[in-house]
Order: sequence, then structure tokens, then C-alpha cells
Amino acid sequence: MKHLKKDSGTNWERLGKKTDAEIDAEIASNPDTIDTDTIFWENARLILPLSKGKQQVTVRYDADIIDFFKSMGKGYQSRMNSILRSYMLAELEHQRHDHPL
Repeated sequence: MKHLKKDSGTNWERLGKKTDAEIDAEIASNPDTIDTDTIFWENARLILPLSKGKQQVTVRYDADIIDFFKSMGKGYQSRMNSILRSYMLAELEHQRHDHPL
């Protein structure tokens, strides 16, 4: 596990000693765990980033939107990007159906 960041806050040594049953029990007792059954994944799609890379821009968002995403922890800008990408792809798909070539 040397490739993992040491500053993640995870005690990898302790985690590595746990059995699958212990890990499953901790997951089951965690109130933040979401049961991801077949229905949950029914409409899931893998969205990979475009190869063009990122472009730095300056934007202004409402403070509560920024607070919401920041409250989710590290990677909030990537999450915002993923949500915008999902919306963009859905809109492009919608436009394609409304205006076929």
C-alpha cells in the first residue's frame, strides 16, 4: 500500500489487520452507509474526463453552493465538475433526441 497517500487520515496498518467480516460489520453499523442495491445502480453511468485536460476559469457561485460542496471534503471542485459534466451530457443527449441530424 505504499502508493497510497499517507496524509489520508486512514490507519492502513490497522485496516489491513481487519477481517472481511469485521469490515462488513463496521459498514453495516455506520449510519452514513447507503445500501447500493441493483436499483441504485440501474441508471448509473461511468463518466470519464475528456482528454483535453482542465482549463482554469474564474466563476462566481452562491456562497451556500460552495459551502455545501466544501462540506463534503477534499475534491469538492472535482465533484462540481462531475455534476456539471453529467448535466452537460444529459442536455446534449436531450438536444440530440429533439433535433436529430
